[in-house]
Amino acid sequence: AGSSRAKTYMKVPDFSVMDSDTRFEAVLGQATKTVTPSPKNAAAPKPRTLRAPDGTALADIRSTAKAVTLNIPARSAPEFGAWLNHHAQDVITELHDRWQKDRSEDAGS
Repeated sequence: AGSSRAKTYMKVPDFSVMDSDTRFEAVLGQATKTVTPSPKNAAAPKPRTLRAPDGTALADIRSTAKAVTLNIPARSAPEFGAWLNHHAQDVITELHDRWQKDRSEDAGS
């Protein structure tokens, strides 16, 4: 990674007009530069557990900038997961329709 950054830096327009010592220090600086991990990877959001009225955990939901993910562990409710898999198109369509209705009601208020 360091040698790649150094090679890229050597292509900047002002590089060829620098004196030898300055070029060496600049390339060395690029090659040994520590790359800080991006903050978006630092702390992933924790999932929220969705529960049945009796308190049984049904699923975990997690929301990020890229997606909303619903995770239904097979071990906790395998029959429910199988049912949802079979009816997924109808269920997601119903949820989307409810969302659109809520939005239009909110806009009308």
